[in-house]
Amino acid sequence: MDKRTNIKDVAALVIAGIMGLFLMYIMIWIFSLNILYERMGISNGFVRVFIGEEIDKENNSFYGKDTAVDWQAEYPFLNPDELPDYARIKEQVSEPLDVTTQIVSNSKILTMYTNIINHLKVMFSDYSVKAIPFITSSATVSKKIKSALGIKYDGTESDVKVFTLQNGYLAYEQAEVSKEDLSEIADSVSNLNNFLSERDIPFLYINAGSKVCPYDKQLGEGDIEKTNENADTLIDELDARGVSVLDYREAMIDAGMDWYKAYYKTDHHWTNVTQLWAAGALADKLNTDYGYNFDPAYFDKQQYEIIDYENYWYGGEGRVDAFASSGLEDFETVFPKFVTDYTVLIPSKAIDITGDYEQVMFDKETFEKIADYSKDDFLSKPDAYYCSRIDNYALMHIINNMDSNNDKKVLFIQDSFAWYLTGYLAADIRQIDIIYTMEFNGSIRTYIEKTKPDMVIMLFCERDIYPIDWSDHLGTFDLR
Repeated sequence: MDKRTNIKDVAALVIAGIMGLFLMYIMIWIFSLNILYERMGISNGFVRVFIGEEIDKENNSFYGKDTAVDWQAEYPFLNPDELPDYARIKEQVSEPLDVTTQIVSNSKILTMYTNIINHLKVMFSDYSVKAIPFITSSATVSKKIKSALGIKYDGTESDVKVFTLQNGYLAYEQAEVSKEDLSEIADSVSNLNNFLSERDIPFLYINAGSKVCPYDKQLGEGDIEKTNENADTLIDELDARGVSVLDYREAMIDAGMDWYKAYYKTDHHWTNVTQLWAAGALADKLNTDYGYNFDPAYFDKQQYEIIDYENYWYGGEGRVDAFASSGLEDFETVFPKFVTDYTVLIPSKAIDITGDYEQVMFDKETFEKIADYSKDDFLSKPDAYYCSRIDNYALMHIINNMDSNNDKKVLFIQDSFAWYLTGYLAADIRQIDIIYTMEFNGSIRTYIEKTKPDMVIMLFCERDIYPIDWSDHLGTFDLR
């Protein structure tokens, strides 16, 4: 064999090997980068800087521009390192923290890290999405690969399983929370309630329920779904501590609602029509028990233009398994027919906007684009539910510029279950402030002392009932 032929063969093999390694690297990059984005993009982290938080917002001005806010500087803790007695006891009996956890648990270091990341994120977020090639397609490919491998990740806290109920609705798997952890949550809520009582500020805890009906679970063999059990125990613990509770599960049953039709089939949230009903139910509660004067007409479906968009979108549960067991479903928009005028302030997005409900509460521009989405677009672009102006921001304010029956300011501590509910409730009250504890790392109590709300309401869906992480002031029920 010719020596030159040998060299050519070896060179061809080397080139083929390099190309193979390069292709393998690209696949690993697509897969692993998106995992990092999902796992670290929710909280502050370097990945968020280089990937860009606005990947799902298409640089739409409706969502504003990232603006770093030092919440702990604006609303400082009196004793930032001090844990409640029950949390301290729990920490003492737990295993010793490793060095990394000790560093992260140090609030001063964590605050400095958070501030650096926030400033870097603001500096680079406008350019980061464009700077990384194929980032949108990487999200699509990554999720499809993970779905094929049986990895179902919902983009929030942990790997989850999505299963199909017997009636065809999708649901997340949910483990049971220990009674000890639920008691700790109840202590935290009760301590806030006591703090408010000393200042003559009423408090109400709202259990928003979950998709799985407490009396008709529709579970298949092997399905694990314990949201109702977790909520039952927590409500019992809150009752024992004298905390006022509104359980929407009971309200829905009393109203004779079709439980599953109150939810989206491919998403864990209530439909918009249900959220309008829920706002009315809350208004009734506030009128009856707290002396408010909400006009029921503001929550009457006849006062709203309701448009049904058939086969329009996929919800979050449908996207977790890359649509393996779901099809498009309807989405209803619910806009007031009556005159509205709001000012919405979102400090972390530099948003200060005034207009009617459709102008400032709902992103119609993005919503209309959904009609042209391909199936894969739903894996990397905003969905219909996320067209709400009310999002899981650290802090936002809704100011009603019209005359209202309630010259009050209410602080809502809430999750995404109440996005549309609070928007509808705002029609007949002067001001609603909204805090999302998993983004707001300042002191809830200092915020209350400074802003002096007339009432505080906590509203969480049952999926958000899980043990408190006391390390970074971003725990769902860390109410210090």
